[in-house]
Amino acid sequence: MKKVLTLICLLVLVLTLGAGIAISNSKVSDGEVELQKVISAQVPNAVDYRIVPFKDIYDDKNSKEDIELRTKITKAIENLKDSNELKIGDFKPVVLLKGNDAIIGIKHPDNTISLVTFDMSGKEIKKIHNEKKEVK
Repeated sequence: MKKVLTLICLLVLVLTLGAGIAISNSKVSDGEVELQKVISAQVPNAVDYRIVPFKDIYDDKNSKEDIELRTKITKAIENLKDSNELKIGDFKPVVLLKGNDAIIGIKHPDNTISLVTFDMSGKEIKKIHNEKKEVK
Protein backbone atom coordinates (compact mmCIF):
# COMPACT_ATOMS: atom_id res chain seq x y z
CA MET A 1 0.00 0.00 0.00
CA LYS A 2 2.83 2.38 0.89
CA LYS A 3 4.50 1.70 -2.47
CA VAL A 4 1.26 2.45 -4.32
CA LEU A 5 0.83 5.79 -2.51
CA THR A 6 4.46 6.71 -3.22
CA LEU A 7 4.01 5.80 -6.87
CA ILE A 8 0.82 7.90 -7.12
CA CYS A 9 2.56 10.87 -5.48
CA LEU A 10 5.47 10.62 -7.90
CA LEU A 11 3.09 10.37 -10.86
CA VAL A 12 1.18 13.48 -9.72
CA LEU A 13 4.47 15.36 -9.26
CA VAL A 14 5.70 14.43 -12.75
CA LEU A 15 2.38 15.40 -14.35
CA THR A 16 2.33 18.72 -12.47
CA LEU A 17 5.88 19.57 -13.51
CA GLY A 18 5.17 18.54 -17.09
CA ALA A 19 2.11 20.77 -17.27
CA GLY A 20 4.07 23.71 -15.85
CA ILE A 21 6.79 23.29 -18.45
CA ALA A 22 4.24 23.08 -21.26
CA ILE A 23 2.55 26.27 -20.07
CA SER A 24 5.79 28.21 -19.67
CA ASN A 25 6.95 27.27 -23.17
CA SER A 26 3.84 28.54 -24.93
CA LYS A 27 4.67 31.20 -27.51
CA VAL A 28 1.94 33.66 -26.64
CA SER A 29 0.47 34.49 -23.24
CA ASP A 30 -3.28 34.77 -22.65
CA GLY A 31 -2.89 38.52 -22.11
CA GLU A 32 -1.09 38.89 -25.42
CA VAL A 33 -3.84 36.93 -27.21
CA GLU A 34 -6.48 39.26 -25.73
CA LEU A 35 -4.47 42.31 -26.79
CA GLN A 36 -4.13 40.87 -30.30
CA LYS A 37 -7.92 40.43 -30.47
CA VAL A 38 -8.57 44.01 -29.33
CA ILE A 39 -6.14 45.49 -31.86
CA SER A 40 -7.19 43.18 -34.71
CA ALA A 41 -10.80 44.24 -34.19
CA GLN A 42 -9.75 47.82 -35.05
CA VAL A 43 -7.94 46.89 -38.29
CA PRO A 44 -10.04 46.84 -41.46
CA ASN A 45 -9.70 43.47 -43.25
CA ALA A 46 -7.71 42.08 -40.32
CA VAL A 47 -8.26 38.55 -41.65
CA ASP A 48 -5.90 39.42 -44.53
CA TYR A 49 -3.07 40.05 -42.05
CA ARG A 50 -1.10 37.57 -40.01
CA ILE A 51 -0.03 38.33 -36.48
CA VAL A 52 3.65 38.03 -35.66
CA PRO A 53 4.04 37.05 -32.00
CA PHE A 54 6.27 39.58 -30.24
CA LYS A 55 8.59 36.77 -29.14
CA ASP A 56 9.24 35.88 -32.81
CA ILE A 57 10.68 39.34 -33.46
CA TYR A 58 13.46 39.09 -30.90
CA ASP A 59 14.04 35.35 -30.40
CA ASP A 60 16.86 34.30 -32.75
CA LYS A 61 16.66 30.63 -31.84
CA ASN A 62 12.93 29.97 -32.26
CA SER A 63 11.68 32.62 -34.67
CA LYS A 64 10.06 31.53 -37.92
CA GLU A 65 10.53 34.99 -39.46
CA ASP A 66 13.62 35.81 -41.50
CA ILE A 67 16.22 38.14 -40.03
CA GLU A 68 15.63 40.91 -42.61
CA LEU A 69 11.93 41.16 -41.75
CA ARG A 70 12.62 41.03 -38.02
CA THR A 71 15.20 43.80 -38.39
CA LYS A 72 12.70 46.00 -40.25
CA ILE A 73 10.03 45.39 -37.61
CA THR A 74 12.54 46.26 -34.88
CA LYS A 75 13.42 49.49 -36.72
CA ALA A 76 9.72 50.35 -37.00
CA ILE A 77 9.25 49.83 -33.26
CA GLU A 78 12.33 51.96 -32.55
CA ASN A 79 10.87 54.63 -34.86
CA LEU A 80 7.70 54.63 -32.75
CA LYS A 81 9.76 55.00 -29.56
CA ASP A 82 11.80 57.85 -31.04
CA SER A 83 8.67 59.71 -32.17
CA ASN A 84 7.13 59.16 -28.72
CA GLU A 85 4.22 57.16 -30.15
CA LEU A 86 5.30 54.16 -28.07
CA LYS A 87 5.82 55.24 -24.48
CA ILE A 88 6.52 53.75 -21.10
CA GLY A 89 3.20 52.45 -19.80
CA ASP A 90 1.90 51.37 -23.21
CA PHE A 91 1.08 47.73 -23.75
CA LYS A 92 3.36 45.49 -25.83
CA PRO A 93 2.95 46.35 -29.54
CA VAL A 94 1.08 43.92 -31.79
CA VAL A 95 2.53 43.40 -35.27
CA LEU A 96 0.30 42.46 -38.20
CA LEU A 97 1.79 41.67 -41.61
CA LYS A 98 0.33 41.53 -45.10
CA GLY A 99 2.78 41.40 -47.99
CA ASN A 100 5.15 44.35 -47.60
CA ASP A 101 2.87 46.23 -45.20
CA ALA A 102 3.11 46.03 -41.44
CA ILE A 103 0.61 47.50 -39.01
CA ILE A 104 1.91 48.02 -35.52
CA GLY A 105 -0.90 48.38 -33.02
CA ILE A 106 -0.24 49.97 -29.64
CA LYS A 107 -2.78 50.02 -26.83
CA HIS A 108 -2.28 53.02 -24.57
CA PRO A 109 -3.34 53.26 -20.89
CA ASP A 110 -5.97 55.89 -21.78
CA ASN A 111 -7.96 53.23 -23.72
CA THR A 112 -6.86 54.42 -27.13
CA ILE A 113 -5.10 52.41 -29.80
CA SER A 114 -2.59 53.70 -32.30
CA LEU A 115 -2.46 51.82 -35.61
CA VAL A 116 0.70 52.74 -37.50
CA THR A 117 1.23 51.34 -40.99
CA PHE A 118 4.71 50.88 -42.39
CA ASP A 119 5.85 50.01 -45.90
CA MET A 120 8.54 47.36 -45.58
CA SER A 121 9.18 46.83 -49.31
CA GLY A 122 12.30 48.96 -49.66
CA LYS A 123 15.65 48.84 -47.98
CA GLU A 124 14.41 51.44 -45.51
CA ILE A 125 11.02 51.31 -43.78
CA LYS A 126 8.51 54.11 -44.41
CA LYS A 127 5.70 55.20 -42.10
CA ILE A 128 2.70 55.60 -44.40
CA HIS A 129 -0.29 55.99 -42.08
CA ASN A 130 -1.03 56.69 -38.44
CA GLU A 131 -4.48 56.42 -36.91
CA LYS A 132 -5.62 56.70 -33.29
CA LYS A 133 -8.90 55.14 -32.13
CA GLU A 134 -10.75 54.91 -28.85
CA VAL A 135 -11.62 51.45 -27.56
CA LYS A 136 -13.81 50.27 -24.72
